[in-house]
Amino acid sequence: MRRAVALISVVMLMPGPALSDTARDLATLLDAPIEKVSQAVADIDRCADSQPDARATAFRGLIDEAAAFSAGETLPGTRELLADFTRQIVSQLAVGSGCTALADLWDRKDPWLRILPEAGIGLSQADIDATERLDALGRPLWDNAPTTAARDRLLALWDSFDPEDDQVVLLWLTRLNAWAPAVEEAWEDLDADARVLSTRVAFDTLLPDAEDLEIILGHDDLGSWIGGRYFLSGHADLARFEGVTSLAKAGYFGGSYYSTLADSYRMAIDTMTYMGNSMASMGLLFDMMDMNTQY
Repeated sequence: MRRAVALISVVMLMPGPALSDTARDLATLLDAPIEKVSQAVADIDRCADSQPDARATAFRGLIDEAAAFSAGETLPGTRELLADFTRQIVSQLAVGSGCTALADLWDRKDPWLRILPEAGIGLSQADIDATERLDALGRPLWDNAPTTAARDRLLALWDSFDPEDDQVVLLWLTRLNAWAPAVEEAWEDLDADARVLSTRVAFDTLLPDAEDLEIILGHDDLGSWIGGRYFLSGHADLARFEGVTSLAKAGYFGGSYYSTLADSYRMAIDTMTYMGNSMASMGLLFDMMDMNTQY
């Protein structure tokens, strides 16, 4: 039986986690020595202190919250989804401020293989590893199986689509690192057909039906899950993470495909309120959303 969870759908504005916990949370996410992560976080602090427009300070608070959200998540699939979100915020900070130490550390731990136009969204080694896990689960059940290795198969599939025109399809491939543990968590509750389809998603056009998506993801809207707008969480108190959930609700983590101009402006205002910044910072947060559609 899967544990009780909360569905991210409606957001409120509440204080986030303590800043001092960030290095520990990021070290947990990256499975990296805390000394190295602490040095990278210190680099962000230096940038935040030196940036005249306070952009790095705004991102710094979001990184604190996203790292705590992900590191403390009890649902394996959501944990990986939130790790993707955290990495995107870190990458956006690197683009906008030149504070690259944390992004560089993450890139070394989980190298990018392909990227979308938005900074921090792409196919990484973690997605290859997840596909290999799906292959291992599914091959005993499949009537036929691809002969190519997961890495070659995924890279060829990615390269067959256009990063500008087929962004939502490619975004799906970037979520394989979250899909695989969600399938593993739900495995005992899936019937034979669902097990076959859920493990063939990296090369088959058929997907599990709505009922099975409900078992795996907690709801049947795969598109919203891919874009990060709706997802399950095992956290008992989601009010701690309303800065990140407001970004998710606005479609920020899905890139330009999911972020409309109106949503982006609403998110910017909500995030500004969450961060407690002055009205003078509103334009900076709008710039933050603009960067997401430019890089």
